[in-house]
Amino acid sequence: MTPPYACGVVNFATFAYTNGVYPGANNMRGEGMMKELFLLLSVSAICTIGYALFKVITLRKRLKGGVVGKTWTLLYYMIGLFAAGYLSTLLFAVLPEASQQVIVGIVFLISAVFVVVVINLFLKIAKELGL
Repeated sequence: MTPPYACGVVNFATFAYTNGVYPGANNMRGEGMMKELFLLLSVSAICTIGYALFKVITLRKRLKGGVVGKTWTLLYYMIGLFAAGYLSTLLFAVLPEASQQVIVGIVFLISAVFVVVVINLFLKIAKELGL
């Protein structure tokens, strides 16, 4: 068993995948292929949410106070929760199915609330602009 490289999420995921943490990891057909696809999608989502966190932190510095600033702070924390949920997908291979379902349910709920907050923010901005 080779040790994981200490340079990021992708290397940990590759280590776990190639060293049998994922059942059927060496089987490139059927279930093994689906696990590889899940891993690829998870890593892609983690990278994307990392970029989103960078952007939201940049914008948060510009939006201080007021309705938009307060709402943006809430969105900032919600994106942080998304990131934690996405990172947890790397542990799905070793988590019980019930725990996986709870994590997915939490991410779904946060995403639904996130959409409502974004829509309300746009409505407030439109009202302030007189649209």
